[in-house]
Amino acid sequence: MNSHREYFLRHLAIGEQWILRKSELPLETADSGLSADSNAGSSLAKMVNGDGVEGLREAISSCHQCTLCSSSGKLVQSDQIFNAEILVIYDWSEQENFDVQLGADFKKLLVNILKSMAVEPGRIASLSLLNANFPVSSLSIPSASSADFCGDFLRRAVALGKAKKMLVLGARAANALLENTLDIEQLRSSLLNFAGVPVVVTYSPYHLLAEPSLKRVVWRDICQFHSAIIS
Repeated sequence: MNSHREYFLRHLAIGEQWILRKSELPLETADSGLSADSNAGSSLAKMVNGDGVEGLREAISSCHQCTLCSSSGKLVQSDQIFNAEILVIYDWSEQENFDVQLGADFKKLLVNILKSMAVEPGRIASLSLLNANFPVSSLSIPSASSADFCGDFLRRAVALGKAKKMLVLGARAANALLENTLDIEQLRSSLLNFAGVPVVVTYSPYHLLAEPSLKRVVWRDICQFHSAIIS
């Protein structure tokens, strides 16, 4: 086991279980009530047709729907998110009042989750729901509408990319991607899809930091996702 995965296992305090968990049965495929719209692929293709990555970046740069970016700055989407076959989608702004120390813990745990998968760097990328940088100081999040505004950009980014599998951390990021209002337990219960791309949803790092007892559950979800990656 490499040092990154070993560190993450110790951080979650669950011991060395990757190989054992990997043999578990995969999640059942979601029924039509939980899956993303089967027509999403064609509608997204129409939305981004002729627009491209630069068009998306320009739209993000000119967006002033909320004030979040004015305080923390715009996040520039890297080329890697459009080329990676595995996307990990997250939302750092779930807390109404962003605490800079909690945000730092969130970011550290997110990095450890990515490293624990032991996937070649070129194959995997992380994608933020919000197009604002991590704040460097505590602040009040404008409102949940920030996620609504950025949800369109998120779906366009995924449509423009080459992702074959997605892991989504947290209900709000999943709701924005899939355009639904399901809670985290409903989202976790099945293998979902977005425009034909399999989607696994698990708890947000914030949820883990607040409720350490969920760490075993999250690790199980991650191991199932890893099994899907290598299958």
